[in-house]
Amino acid sequence: MLADKSSFAVTIGYADAAGRLRGAVRLDVHHRAERLKPWFVRQVHFGDSVDSVQSSPRSSSFLLD
Repeated sequence: MLADKSSFAVTIGYADAAGRLRGAVRLDVHHRAERLKPWFVRQVHFGDSVDSVQSSPRSSSFLLD
């Protein structure tokens, strides 16, 4: 994936001290060859679960280009 410079997403679920799932974050990572640091997080999404952050996030950041 990194060798062919394909975009990808990282999904992270987080829990409270008792181990109950409290939400999830998805980071959309993109590659731009013309930059000094070509990999960057293009958009951040927040959701109530790992599944919901994939299909219908509660909120999202602005799209960075």
